[in-house]
Amino acid sequence: MSPPSSAWLQQPRIRPGAPFLFLYRSILEISVDVPVSVLTARTPRHLPAVFTCAEVQAVLAHMHGPHLRMAQVRYGSGVRLLEGLRLRVKDLDVARRQLTAHDGKGEQDRVTMVPLALSNPPPGPSGASCPGACE
Repeated sequence: MSPPSSAWLQQPRIRPGAPFLFLYRSILEISVDVPVSVLTARTPRHLPAVFTCAEVQAVLAHMHGPHLRMAQVRYGSGVRLLEGLRLRVKDLDVARRQLTAHDGKGEQDRVTMVPLALSNPPPGPSGASCPGACE
Protein backbone atom coordinates (compact mmCIF):
# COMPACT_ATOMS: atom_id res chain seq x y z
CA MET A 1 0.00 0.00 0.00
CA SER A 2 1.55 3.29 -1.06
CA PRO A 3 0.94 6.57 0.76
CA PRO A 4 -1.40 9.01 -0.96
CA SER A 5 -0.02 12.04 -2.69
CA SER A 6 -0.18 15.41 -0.94
CA ALA A 7 -2.23 16.72 -3.90
CA TRP A 8 -4.95 14.19 -3.11
CA LEU A 9 -4.97 15.23 0.54
CA GLN A 10 -5.33 18.90 -0.37
CA GLN A 11 -8.40 18.45 -2.59
CA PRO A 12 -11.45 20.42 -1.34
CA ARG A 13 -13.49 17.73 0.39
CA ILE A 14 -13.74 16.13 3.79
CA ARG A 15 -10.25 14.98 4.61
CA PRO A 16 -9.39 11.96 6.71
CA GLY A 17 -6.92 13.96 8.81
CA ALA A 18 -5.50 12.50 12.00
CA PRO A 19 -6.91 8.94 11.76
CA PHE A 20 -5.38 8.60 8.31
CA LEU A 21 -1.98 9.75 9.53
CA PHE A 22 -2.20 7.46 12.55
CA LEU A 23 -2.81 4.50 10.24
CA TYR A 24 0.17 5.26 8.02
CA ARG A 25 2.63 6.42 10.69
CA SER A 26 1.87 4.07 13.59
CA ILE A 27 0.37 0.92 12.14
CA LEU A 28 1.84 0.70 8.63
CA GLU A 29 5.03 2.55 9.67
CA ILE A 30 5.13 4.59 6.47
CA SER A 31 6.37 8.16 6.59
CA VAL A 32 3.90 10.67 5.17
CA ASP A 33 4.66 14.38 4.89
CA VAL A 34 1.38 16.24 5.22
CA PRO A 35 0.90 19.99 5.61
CA VAL A 36 -0.65 21.16 8.86
CA SER A 37 -3.59 22.67 6.95
CA VAL A 38 -4.80 19.15 6.16
CA LEU A 39 -5.10 18.25 9.84
CA THR A 40 -6.94 21.36 10.97
CA ALA A 41 -10.67 21.72 10.65
CA ARG A 42 -12.07 24.18 8.15
CA THR A 43 -13.23 27.45 9.57
CA PRO A 44 -16.78 28.53 8.72
CA ARG A 45 -17.10 31.00 5.86
CA HIS A 46 -19.34 33.30 7.83
CA LEU A 47 -20.45 33.73 11.40
CA PRO A 48 -24.16 34.05 12.15
CA ALA A 49 -25.26 37.57 12.99
CA VAL A 50 -26.71 38.11 16.44
CA PHE A 51 -28.47 41.39 17.12
CA THR A 52 -27.84 43.33 20.30
CA CYS A 53 -30.82 44.39 22.41
CA ALA A 54 -30.58 47.93 21.04
CA GLU A 55 -30.61 46.66 17.45
CA VAL A 56 -33.66 44.47 18.12
CA GLN A 57 -35.51 47.40 19.68
CA ALA A 58 -34.63 49.60 16.70
CA VAL A 59 -36.00 47.01 14.26
CA LEU A 60 -39.18 46.50 16.29
CA ALA A 61 -39.70 50.27 16.55
CA HIS A 62 -40.19 50.43 12.77
CA MET A 63 -42.89 47.73 12.71
CA HIS A 64 -46.63 48.14 13.22
CA GLY A 65 -49.75 46.01 13.52
CA PRO A 66 -49.65 42.26 12.94
CA HIS A 67 -46.05 42.37 11.68
CA LEU A 68 -44.92 43.84 14.99
CA ARG A 69 -46.82 41.24 16.99
CA MET A 70 -45.43 38.39 14.88
CA ALA A 71 -41.87 39.69 15.25
CA GLN A 72 -42.35 40.00 19.01
CA VAL A 73 -43.69 36.46 19.26
CA ARG A 74 -40.86 35.06 17.15
CA TYR A 75 -38.14 36.97 18.99
CA GLY A 76 -39.57 36.48 22.48
CA SER A 77 -40.45 32.81 22.27
CA GLY A 78 -37.75 31.68 19.84
CA VAL A 79 -39.96 30.09 17.21
CA ARG A 80 -38.65 29.72 13.67
CA LEU A 81 -40.17 31.58 10.72
CA LEU A 82 -42.44 28.81 9.42
CA GLU A 83 -43.40 27.81 12.95
CA GLY A 84 -44.49 31.40 13.57
CA LEU A 85 -46.44 31.55 10.31
CA ARG A 86 -48.27 28.32 11.15
CA LEU A 87 -49.36 29.46 14.61
CA ARG A 88 -53.05 29.27 15.43
CA VAL A 89 -55.01 30.77 18.29
CA LYS A 90 -55.38 27.36 19.95
CA ASP A 91 -51.57 26.98 20.01
CA LEU A 92 -51.33 29.78 22.59
CA ASP A 93 -52.04 29.01 26.25
CA VAL A 94 -52.06 32.39 27.98
CA ALA A 95 -52.74 30.95 31.45
CA ARG A 96 -49.62 28.77 31.34
CA ARG A 97 -47.69 31.20 29.11
CA GLN A 98 -46.97 28.39 26.65
CA LEU A 99 -46.86 28.34 22.89
CA THR A 100 -47.04 25.10 20.91
CA ALA A 101 -45.14 25.21 17.63
CA HIS A 102 -46.16 22.52 15.16
CA ASP A 103 -44.19 20.85 12.35
CA GLY A 104 -40.89 22.51 13.10
CA LYS A 105 -37.44 21.13 12.49
CA GLY A 106 -37.65 17.38 12.10
CA GLU A 107 -41.43 17.63 11.75
CA GLN A 108 -41.80 17.63 15.53
CA ASP A 109 -44.02 19.73 17.74
CA ARG A 110 -42.44 21.65 20.59
CA VAL A 111 -43.63 23.76 23.47
CA THR A 112 -41.94 27.06 24.26
CA MET A 113 -42.57 29.93 26.65
CA VAL A 114 -44.37 33.15 25.83
CA PRO A 115 -42.66 36.27 27.21
CA LEU A 116 -44.50 38.12 29.95
CA ALA A 117 -44.68 41.24 27.77
CA LEU A 118 -46.77 39.32 25.21
CA SER A 119 -49.14 37.72 27.71
CA ASN A 120 -51.57 40.63 27.45
CA PRO A 121 -53.87 40.51 24.40
CA PRO A 122 -53.28 43.18 21.75
CA PRO A 123 -55.78 46.04 21.57
CA GLY A 124 -58.42 45.79 18.85
CA PRO A 125 -58.92 48.30 16.04
CA SER A 126 -61.05 50.56 18.24
CA GLY A 127 -58.42 50.65 20.96
CA ALA A 128 -60.45 48.35 23.25
CA SER A 129 -59.19 44.96 24.24
CA CYS A 130 -60.17 41.93 22.17
CA PRO A 131 -63.68 40.56 22.73
CA GLY A 132 -63.75 37.70 25.18
CA ALA A 133 -60.34 38.50 26.60
CA CYS A 134 -59.77 37.96 30.30
CA GLU A 135 -59.89 41.18 32.26
